[in-house]
Amino acid sequence: MIRCNIIRNNSIRKHQGWGAGVGLLGGRILVEHNVIVDNSIEVQVIAEGAGIFFENDSTEGGIGLAAIRNNLIAGNISLSSSDQ
Repeated sequence: MIRCNIIRNNSIRKHQGWGAGVGLLGGRILVEHNVIVDNSIEVQVIAEGAGIFFENDSTEGGIGLAAIRNNLIAGNISLSSSDQ
């Protein structure tokens, strides 16, 4: 559970990146009542989910239940040099 947090100004500056604010991989998760702002990814290849990234893995142990509700998610940016 990720609840009632301020998640801001996180950054990833590598070859590739995902989930600068929150990265969710596997399990059951509840994300609510958070402020997720001004997170950034600036990489060479893959840039995904600067605010929230989740991977819905259909194998056992993957995200079975994911609830993302009542959050403020704004000003997050993902940039990849391969996008240009």
